[in-house]
Amino acid sequence: MHPATVSVGASGAIFGLFAMLLVHLVLGDEKLVQVRARLLPGILVFVALNLLIGATSQGIDNAAHIGGLLAGIVLGLIFFLPLRSRSHS
Repeated sequence: MHPATVSVGASGAIFGLFAMLLVHLVLGDEKLVQVRARLLPGILVFVALNLLIGATSQGIDNAAHIGGLLAGIVLGLIFFLPLRSRSHS
């Protein structure tokens, strides 16, 4: 996390995808009800461990990981909320 550096990478994109999935799992996407109990703990452990490794290792910039998580949460909400309102109408 350095002001003169752009933090990007495939790992940030992976974190974004996991965050989108988390949004759908937590908000109760009907298609994921059967697998929620199995997926949720694994995703949380994956995210937590990778953030911890990134925070304690030289050469890994967690800015892309955190940015991916935030972007994934926002995009997950953008994609999920219209689906939820459509299914309740």
